[in-house]
Amino acid sequence: MAAQFFDFALRHPLWQDISQAARGAVRGHWQIENGLHWVLDTAFSEDENRLCTAHAAENLSRINRFALSLLKQEQTNKFGIKNKRLRAGWDEHELLKVLTTWLRGRPGGEPG
Repeated sequence: MAAQFFDFALRHPLWQDISQAARGAVRGHWQIENGLHWVLDTAFSEDENRLCTAHAAENLSRINRFALSLLKQEQTNKFGIKNKRLRAGWDEHELLKVLTTWLRGRPGGEPG
């Protein structure tokens, strides 16, 4: 009897709508996970971070997200995010390219 009820309930159109909404939510979650968190982990090794004091982990996460935003805005070279980050750390010219791209994108932010 219970099996027949569940069979009927799962075939009901209302359940199909709920099921589609749930699948959409899960897909949306994984799209964000793959789009942002994966990049932060591969480029900034966020999963290996072991900061536990006060708000240090949250602060570092915000700095990493800001840096990721800066690196994504810089489009003159076709390196990946991790390589852009490394090159900006090694070469002041590359760092200036990243920062001036960001400044040009801000309202009234043409560097002088």
